[in-house]
Amino acid sequence: MRWLLIAFLLAFATLAPARAEDGLVINVPVVLKEAKVVFNMDHLAFDGDTPFGLDYMRILAEGLTGDKTDWQIVSIFHGAAGYMLLVDAKYNEVRNTSTGNPYKGSITALQKAGVRFEECGETAKLNGWTNADLLCRGRGE
Repeated sequence: MRWLLIAFLLAFATLAPARAEDGLVINVPVVLKEAKVVFNMDHLAFDGDTPFGLDYMRILAEGLTGDKTDWQIVSIFHGAAGYMLLVDAKYNEVRNTSTGNPYKGSITALQKAGVRFEECGETAKLNGWTNADLLCRGRGE
């Protein structure tokens, strides 16, 4: 678990090349050969309407891809944030709305980029959700 945290922190250090005019210069930039990262999406944290976690997944995936790092990102949704992986119809039912899942586009783009999404089995079970209710229907889809 410790190596995941180290890889995550080192990856973020390499995402934006430091420039002297930024006031920060990284003397020893690190480019990872390999990174394995797990996002724990268990609570609600937003920047406006966008969940921080989805933004950071995108930033990290783009940075690692740009650095030609061999990467794996797995995002596990559970607890209070479990509903974010629901298909439109189930999302509408659970959230008492008719807008559909507003995170679907971001999640789909991240899936296409290679990020894996998993719903906690216990969260799904407690809420009565099945695989058909989820954007990720199993095996990281």
